[in-house]
Amino acid sequence: MNQKERSELRRRAEAATPGPYETLRVPLDNGAISPAVLVSIAGKGRPIIDCDPLSKPSTKSRPQQAANAAYIAAANPSTVLSLLNESDRMEAENKILRRALDVAAGGSVHAVGMWADKAQAEIAAEDIAAKGGEG
Repeated sequence: MNQKERSELRRRAEAATPGPYETLRVPLDNGAISPAVLVSIAGKGRPIIDCDPLSKPSTKSRPQQAANAAYIAAANPSTVLSLLNESDRMEAENKILRRALDVAAGGSVHAVGMWADKAQAEIAAEDIAAKGGEG
């Protein structure tokens, strides 16, 4: 995702109704539960998105509607902004570390490449160990 796309996503997240969100099923007048899956502001019960625009959805499409609603609820503006902030932080840290590595290697592209390969191998070994030895 490039900077322009991240900026647009940030703008949209900041303009949207803040989260957290939750999924909601609405009781009908006859006591049954509506097949529609709604996304609402957590604890408020006010729907902001209807994941069932069809008046009579097929039984087959209901799990997909529920999955869509759960995803939308999880990807609320607060979550998206947190992810964007973390991405920005990691990008800035990456620039600093690359510069430090370049300075430490005396500007030698070959030395930087060797150090990066060694670091990548160490990180991969740590990841394998953290997964219990499974690669």
